[in-house]
Amino acid sequence: MTELDDAYLWLNGEGPLRRLLGNEADRLGVAARVRFVEPSMDPVAFLRAANLAVLPASRETSDIAIAQAWAAGLPVIACKNEVSCSLIADGADGLLVPPGDAAALVAAIRRILGDDSLRRRLIAEGYVAYVKNFSREAVVRRWIGFYNELPAV
Repeated sequence: MTELDDAYLWLNGEGPLRRLLGNEADRLGVAARVRFVEPSMDPVAFLRAANLAVLPASRETSDIAIAQAWAAGLPVIACKNEVSCSLIADGADGLLVPPGDAAALVAAIRRILGDDSLRRRLIAEGYVAYVKNFSREAVVRRWIGFYNELPAV
């Protein structure tokens, strides 16, 4: 945030780090551009108000955040971890950056915000990935396949 003067950061969720993150935003002088959103807020409405989704966790445990961002029509930037690397084709339907590399994260944010063609392509391909892997039809198809492979009782 200290490198992105015109950006606002919206953090969705509760947890033990919320106070620490608020204090850190104060210390860095960016608190006026950091907002904490209650976890009860509709995630789709929250995401649709954004310009992009940044998932900086080095150890993401769920694919839901990526799927929700793609469904909301957002380009996704994520740190390389087991989940993000299994879902995101770097440069095709999202951008991947090394964990802990703040300069790479800032560069990726600037790249998307400064290149409308890239932004549109990431949004379109991300939505294709969402439909293929996370849409109701895709999930139902996987469940039917799972049940069809069960041994007869």
